[in-house]
Amino acid sequence: EEARKEKEVERGMRRAARGIDGEVDGTDFHTLRELEKLCGEIGSGACDYARLEAPVEGSEQCRVFLRSGRGSHLLGLSRELELAAAPTGPLRVLRAACLNEANRETLARNGTLKLAVGFIARARRSTEKATDREAVSAALFLLHTCSATANPRASIIEALASDVEPDGAIAGLFAMLDTDLANDAGAKLAAAHA
Repeated sequence: EEARKEKEVERGMRRAARGIDGEVDGTDFHTLRELEKLCGEIGSGACDYARLEAPVEGSEQCRVFLRSGRGSHLLGLSRELELAAAPTGPLRVLRAACLNEANRETLARNGTLKLAVGFIARARRSTEKATDREAVSAALFLLHTCSATANPRASIIEALASDVEPDGAIAGLFAMLDTDLANDAGAKLAAAHA
């Protein structure tokens, strides 16, 4: 099924490149072309991750595009977790992409979920800054979304189990949960921590 979706998206992209109008399972060719343009800016200062997140969250075909053929941009987004100081945008786009099970599996295999756990451990020491808090929240939401599938969940568990230092991810999760419950920061973040 996922391979079929990838072929349909690739066929739609070829038609769109020739100027043909149409859609792939309800997603207009124009949306896919716009997504392709936005993906070309991943890793640059010009990338508008909020504009990238919206179609990925709203369209299964956009989620398929991120991992298929010319649109294999999941790795580019993953690299941003290592490079950016507070990669809120890439984390949010990855979370939207992970509404697709095959994308969750891809991120588990390529080590992105371990990077997200590692980012939480690094960033939690400086969560006084709003940008760091947002990035940690986005990382937790990504892990929460990915934990719905067995292999990604196992990858997350392994990463958390290997980071049990006093200032590591596990300690950070408990500290942030205490803070959020005390401040009533919202059910979504509390669910992500849980």
